[in-house]
Amino acid sequence: MKVATRLRKYLRILPFALLFVVVGGYRFGTGDHVSQLPTVLHFFNPSLYSTDFRLQLIFPWYVKSGLFIALASLSRLLHLPLEYLFFVVYLAVLFYYLVVFDELLSMLKVREEVRNLALLLLLPFSYLFVTISHFHLVTLRLVPYFFVLPLCMKAIILFLRNRFLPASILCALTFYVHQQLGLIIFGTLFFAALIERIWGRLDGRGLLQTVLPFLAFFLVHFVFMQFMGSYKGYPWFDPAWGRELLEMVKFRVPHHLLLSYSGWPERSLFLLVALFSAVGIRFLAPEKALGQRLGNMSAGLLIACLAGFIFTEIYPLPVVLNLYLFRSDVILRVIAFSAFILLLERYVPKGSLYMPVVALFCLTALIGGTLCLYKKNIRIFIPENEVVAISRCIRNKTPISAFLLASPAIKGLRLYSERSVFVSWKSHGLFFPPDVAREWFHRMMLLCGMKGHVSCQGSPCRKICGRNYASLSNRELLHIAADYNIDYLLVGPGRELGLEKVCSSRNYVLYRLK
Repeated sequence: MKVATRLRKYLRILPFALLFVVVGGYRFGTGDHVSQLPTVLHFFNPSLYSTDFRLQLIFPWYVKSGLFIALASLSRLLHLPLEYLFFVVYLAVLFYYLVVFDELLSMLKVREEVRNLALLLLLPFSYLFVTISHFHLVTLRLVPYFFVLPLCMKAIILFLRNRFLPASILCALTFYVHQQLGLIIFGTLFFAALIERIWGRLDGRGLLQTVLPFLAFFLVHFVFMQFMGSYKGYPWFDPAWGRELLEMVKFRVPHHLLLSYSGWPERSLFLLVALFSAVGIRFLAPEKALGQRLGNMSAGLLIACLAGFIFTEIYPLPVVLNLYLFRSDVILRVIAFSAFILLLERYVPKGSLYMPVVALFCLTALIGGTLCLYKKNIRIFIPENEVVAISRCIRNKTPISAFLLASPAIKGLRLYSERSVFVSWKSHGLFFPPDVAREWFHRMMLLCGMKGHVSCQGSPCRKICGRNYASLSNRELLHIAADYNIDYLLVGPGRELGLEKVCSSRNYVLYRLK
């Protein structure tokens, strides 16, 4: 009976998962992939990126990219192209994510027709909702944080069911894939358990089962990394380094870390969502204990975000900057969305949503089909564009040890060409040891023509860097190339350097310097 019930649930949710892909789309080899996949290539072929200064501290990069390295290993074992494997895993993660979301709503006694509406609303809610962390509840590509997001939700469900031991182990598994979200979800459950213990609603055994398994896994990781020397000497609690790092963060990733970078709509919406999750869920949940636990979790997440603000923007500490505590708002939005669905459950009459949900599903499927037909919304392979084309020419016509100087604003040149680049906007090294972060920032200032004075924050800086690189004189570019022993120079077509042209396209020309 249970097998039949589960099969029916899976068959009900499967069309929603396919609809998400059709409407939202799918991307491979774009976005964060351009900074994550080169590490995988280097892992299997160490001669690649031999002059990449960030890969000198290779072991931390392997840990950060462990998921992708594992998938690449599996693709080799199965003789299956990595692109196909990524797509299959993405579909599986998305499907499991919807299953877990449905399980959470079912646990909150939401009836099936309202749960169906919730699955339909989840996609627009994810992309239209303004956030501080810029983490969506659904993504267009397979990235580590989305891979572990359903595990975070499953840990919440297990915790709500008093299954503290498996919930803690799941937090630890999440930590091994995505350290920040692993620590955030563990902190969320720990805070809720501690509050219940103080109020006498949870015995000491439950608290220990929540804490000890995660700590055991964490200590194994920490001791191993210490043994490898990966964390040795890092100034975790040095406010001087924190202030210096904050200036670099303002330049490159303020949208992930800084409340001050967000506009009033994001701040106001964040506050409303936080309050709705912490307070509203207590009154809307059908069972008082569930509402209190979810409310306590939200309160813990809100405290984490407050700590993130204080210890990044007022008294910056490197350890907090590394944690990206505002990324916890993705869990807040899960709870807030669940509270909103509970609101619908309470005030929408039973049986009144069946036909509207069917009509909405069909309309969405029609829109999704149109998007696929006209915009190539699903891209299993790296999309063909000018950057990809010039990169492939570079890969074919330069040695594997080639070292390129190019505009830091170009996304994907390092991945698509499989060659080391001088510096890249997307592949930064801010949260590695200070010498790596400083070197990345110094190189960016050289090519961006800012010379340490940064008058921009976030994405506008990338555009400014692109314009400033294009305006550097031939003499300035050749001087940088000589100082860093660079082999090739990629510039716009309007220059005359009197050097051999190796590759060219409408907007790019590659010159050989040696």
